[in-house]
Amino acid sequence: MLLNKVEEIVVKLNRKNPFKDNKPGRHWFDAFCRRHDNISTRICQNLTTSRLSATETALRGWFKEVDNHIDPLKLKNINPNRIYNLDESAFFLIPKGEKVLARKGSKAVYKVVHGDDKESLTVLFTVAANGVILPPMILFWYERIPSSIARNLPREWIAGTTEKGWMTADCFFKYISGQFYPWLIKNKIEFPVILYVDGHSSYITLELCQFCREHKIEVIALYPNATHIIQPLDVSVFSPLKKQYRKQVDSFRLQNNGERMARHNFAQVLKDCLDSIENLPQMIKNGFAITGLFPFSPDSVDYNILNKMPKSIKNSFIAKNLPSQEDSLME
Repeated sequence: MLLNKVEEIVVKLNRKNPFKDNKPGRHWFDAFCRRHDNISTRICQNLTTSRLSATETALRGWFKEVDNHIDPLKLKNINPNRIYNLDESAFFLIPKGEKVLARKGSKAVYKVVHGDDKESLTVLFTVAANGVILPPMILFWYERIPSSIARNLPREWIAGTTEKGWMTADCFFKYISGQFYPWLIKNKIEFPVILYVDGHSSYITLELCQFCREHKIEVIALYPNATHIIQPLDVSVFSPLKKQYRKQVDSFRLQNNGERMARHNFAQVLKDCLDSIENLPQMIKNGFAITGLFPFSPDSVDYNILNKMPKSIKNSFIAKNLPSQEDSLME
């Protein structure tokens, strides 16, 4: 990633360099490490309790930083149709079953399914603080979208393609530049706008930052490990949407004699699911309100969610995993 970023910069600045195809190699990397002896190569470890690093103090500090950034830009008290949240979520073609009625003493209750019950599709959602949901983008792993899928895609919905059906930096940039920005123009949204994204997003490239800066899209990364309390989509949309989606899949199968829901059926089923949630616009508005993003208010966040873990465990985790004050000053 470091070498790719250097390549992006030298190409953008048209800077002369000794690199082959403008990209530095192993020798440059070794020299970089020698010049910066405070950086070392480490192996990332999975941290299942990473959300413990999010504290009320840290979150209020993040809100203060955002306030200091958007207030001089006069973006603090703007029309809610200029504030957006974007995130992706996976949907299983065969969702896990819910509770059902069965005879007492039954050892097992089954729901007959077809094919791989772990196959899923990634969907990118964008919502506005005024309750509007933009046309979603569904990711597939085809080089070219099959006609069966294209025919069944709801109007204005987008079918993206990546090698593995997962979001990539290139696909994300194409969505922002080719779908999100044109949608803003088409709907005559006043600029600049604010776009809140996941704080751990690896899709924020130099190319994207430059595009957003030139087109007055203010991208703000949410505080890492805290999207469960400060991201509107996570807080108020995804959970009820997934619950309704499971019901919609079961309804589809009942109406089609138990037929397996194929990929070309997915978009329409998801569309029917969204249409069936009558209070979806209000849910979206509530999501922005209780996360403190609109109206902008750090006091609107329920910080008690962070305190569900016993303090002894939380303090122990923080002491072992967060840098000390001395380390922070050294950085």
